[in-house]
Amino acid sequence: MSAGQRERTENIMPKKKDKKVKNLDEFRKLNTKEAQGHLQYVSGKKGKQLESVGVTHAKKTRGQKNIPLKKNPDPKDKEPAYIRPKLTTANIKKYGGKLDGLGLSAEDKKQVWELIERLRKQKQPPKKK
Repeated sequence: MSAGQRERTENIMPKKKDKKVKNLDEFRKLNTKEAQGHLQYVSGKKGKQLESVGVTHAKKTRGQKNIPLKKNPDPKDKEPAYIRPKLTTANIKKYGGKLDGLGLSAEDKKQVWELIERLRKQKQPPKKK
């Protein structure tokens, strides 16, 4: 086999896919049919997918109670804020750029990350034996 043939076969081999979620801590807007440009707290990245939970002013979304935050992540907004108890995964292209000036309080961050960890465990399929 010549060197040129070896190079071509190496390029054909599929790349390893990221199986682990890289934790993130940022706010972005999600532009999908369901989210319609609403604010999201992005908690992780897996390959080309971002994982997030929605931030809203509503106490309930589609009949499901949202989790209240102690402090609104947007310092300019005085209305109470809530986190949706649903993990959303979408392609990175569906999200806007990082939004500066937004952040969770220490208490809220702890509560939100406990929720995210619980939702991640629920989402994982059972391991095959």
